[in-house]
Amino acid sequence: MRPSTRLVSVLLPLAALAVGYVIPPAFASDAKSENPLTTLARAPAETPLVHGVVEQRLAAGPYTYLGVRTSERALRWAATMGRGASLGTRVAVRTLAQSEHFHSARLDRDFEDLSFAIVTREESP
Repeated sequence: MRPSTRLVSVLLPLAALAVGYVIPPAFASDAKSENPLTTLARAPAETPLVHGVVEQRLAAGPYTYLGVRTSERALRWAATMGRGASLGTRVAVRTLAQSEHFHSARLDRDFEDLSFAIVTREESP
């Protein structure tokens, strides 16, 4: 590439930004938000902790989905940042937000009821 061509290829996008060039509305309307977190409902402050044992664990990028078996034998799903807890670990789940009928694109899986939560390890009784 000649130096003058390289200079134009760098300056043209900068010039477009400088004059405030924006994507025409016809193209902008085609873009849609794919962020599933925009559909979450904030959990009420009085939402109790869920205690149980990690029975299933699914890694999905920056999140880990944990299937936590409660003392009532219900399997509750929670998504948490990072690696989450290992299988067989006793945990407490503090729900920050809740989603019904949540679809995880990374896992290509649907969850009937999913908590976005802070999951902490507990000592075994």
